[in-house]
Amino acid sequence: VDKDLVAKARAEASTARQRWKDAKEAMDKKLVDRADVMVWKLKKGRVCVDEMVNRQGLLWDLVDAIQDAEASKDWQAMRDAVAGWTEERPGIEHEAFKDPESATQLFRAAQRRQDELRLRELRQDVNDILNSLKDPMSSLSATEAKAELQRCAKLVREMLRLGWEMTPARNARLLLALGKVKAEGGREVSLARFNAALLQMLEGSLQVVLLL
Repeated sequence: VDKDLVAKARAEASTARQRWKDAKEAMDKKLVDRADVMVWKLKKGRVCVDEMVNRQGLLWDLVDAIQDAEASKDWQAMRDAVAGWTEERPGIEHEAFKDPESATQLFRAAQRRQDELRLRELRQDVNDILNSLKDPMSSLSATEAKAELQRCAKLVREMLRLGWEMTPARNARLLLALGKVKAEGGREVSLARFNAALLQMLEGSLQVVLLL
């Protein structure tokens, strides 16, 4: 038996055990970048760790949860997937992060993606409200129409918070639909519907205007 080879094998096994210990500790602390780098180093070595081969651990749970949320286009699931996770060194690049399935890259993308998915949902809700207001067959009462306009305004504020750009043209169109309706009785509903219809008439379909 070659003693040097035995010593080298033992050293590699010891290094692998230490790296897995470091990776597990980082996972427990939910430090995605540190855990990612430790797992990458393990992959580069010749000694396999069963937990890594079988994808057992919080890091893989994170990856799976993010990918599931993306598949279902669910912003709340995306938010829940990354909850509690942070980066030890935010924004720092590493060779480990070049892997398409790098937990760090997925984590960073998820930060942006959950807002994108939420914004898409909000835009659809605004579209639905405005389309219902302009519908002449709608049975909304004056009180209900005002409540819908108020809800629409709240949704638009949330869209702005998430980065939706309020251009002058959009501002003019939304002011027409979201302006305070002061007419009395049935005229209030009619005016609300007129504003929503005019908003659509100014620049084509609302589905196009608000979803672009």
